[in-house]
Amino acid sequence: MNLQEVPIMTVILIIGVCFAFLSAIFTGGYDDKPGKVKIPGLKK
Repeated sequence: MNLQEVPIMTVILIIGVCFAFLSAIFTGGYDDKPGKVKIPGLKK
């Protein structure tokens, strides 16, 4: 299958899904306070 046979909308859709997936990974890894470890159920 050549590159010319792939519709341009398919390429745009794949790039959009990859961008959304990577941005969700990178933004999900950061908290408001990075130095603080969150432990569920522990209140100070």
